[in-house]
Amino acid sequence: MERHTYRVALGVILFPGLCWAEVLDKQLAPWESVPVIATVMMSALCALLVLWRRDGLWRVACALSVLWAFVWLQNDFFSADVGPMLRAELSSPEARAYLVLLLVETLLPFIVTLGGLMRRRLLPRVGLSLSACKPRM
Repeated sequence: MERHTYRVALGVILFPGLCWAEVLDKQLAPWESVPVIATVMMSALCALLVLWRRDGLWRVACALSVLWAFVWLQNDFFSADVGPMLRAELSSPEARAYLVLLLVETLLPFIVTLGGLMRRRLLPRVGLSLSACKPRM
């Protein structure tokens, strides 16, 4: 191989080190539509599972909400190497909003699940019988 081939190869290998890339471009912000819609859908699924009058489905809702929180807490905002870079790119109010929205999206399915469980425990099952619906003459 010729000398210029090595120079080109070395330049291609070192190219990512020569560029300065923003970290926020590669991270989904919590205020974008995809995380918000996904959080609303997961919260609705947990609410349906808890409020559906089956015995074991509340356990599935609890497991889903804990899994959802675990996945969201793996966000790069909390990591030791990428988190400071994200905070440096965001202004102070944006960093606070990022953290608050991230925590809301993390805990919302869990709060919905707990609310559904409390509602199930506080309100007794009301069974309507057909005799109660008959009109009186």
